[in-house]
Amino acid sequence: MSDRRTETADRLDSAHVALRVLGVLGALTIVASGVVHLYLWGRTDGYRAVPTIGVLFLLQGIIGCLLGLVVAVVSHPLAPAGGAAYMAASVAGLLVSIRWGLFGYDETLGAPWATFSLVDELLGLVIMLVATALAWRTVQMRRRTLQSVA
Repeated sequence: MSDRRTETADRLDSAHVALRVLGVLGALTIVASGVVHLYLWGRTDGYRAVPTIGVLFLLQGIIGCLLGLVVAVVSHPLAPAGGAAYMAASVAGLLVSIRWGLFGYDETLGAPWATFSLVDELLGLVIMLVATALAWRTVQMRRRTLQSVA
């Protein structure tokens, strides 16, 4: 019985390390997305002049920078889930804008930073989905461990 608890504790420790690494990597992609959106909004010829899209770029930039910090420091399963949702929404917004236009604005992958954003946000989405799955699995392992002790 003691060996089983040690094995579970080792797996939980490994999962915790993996979650921290994934959290930091995911946070970096989220902050990068936020910074790119703020940069593109703030340029002289930037998106701030585009009705509706400009405000969305500003909000996405601010939220991305703040959410990236949260994902990096908070060890609750909802943190990477929020990061995944942010990245999925960002990818969806860009792809919709490219394919059909969004709020009367048509985007192209040839636009400044569009390809970088798409790659960064897809990578961040995958990292955050893996982190979310691992976080929930860790919660389940802890519950089972606590139930077996009781």
